[in-house]
Amino acid sequence: MKSKYLAAKSSILSDEQAERYGTHIETMLEDFDVLKPDDVLNDAVSPKSPLHDFFEWDDSLAAQKYRVNQAAYLLRSIHVTVKVDREETNIRAFHRVVVRHHTSDNGGKGAKGYVTLTRVMSDKELRAQIIEEALRQLQSWRDKYKQYSEFSLVFSAIDEMATVNALVAA
Repeated sequence: MKSKYLAAKSSILSDEQAERYGTHIETMLEDFDVLKPDDVLNDAVSPKSPLHDFFEWDDSLAAQKYRVNQAAYLLRSIHVTVKVDREETNIRAFHRVVVRHHTSDNGGKGAKGYVTLTRVMSDKELRAQIIEEALRQLQSWRDKYKQYSEFSLVFSAIDEMATVNALVAA
């Protein structure tokens, strides 16, 4: 069955790319019981593959991009212990935000990067960014699993939270 492929909302892909890549990957699955990322990469090595243009083939650039991803992973992987409702829990120590009053990056739109949990909790705008991102992730999760009626109560809670947050933000 041929599917119509679209780019995920937060993806760097265009819908046209998602269609081209998705169609090719679907074709690849005819030859595989289960497709692994290594299988996709092995196919993409060929300049004739529709997937080839997605990858960075300059090894020095690819290595730098990989190290940047490793650094972001490192920042996401460090947690701190805090008390929430008298109970200790481990949560992320650093959070990705846009500091809007910072003009040296991003064409004056603010600097994207990581700040401490303490800063997020003490800055109303940064806290709002984290809550908005959490809601986007919840809505994305809901979209990913919307075909499963077993989650209907969770879906309702996500929708209710998004409505309340929109009213508070207005």
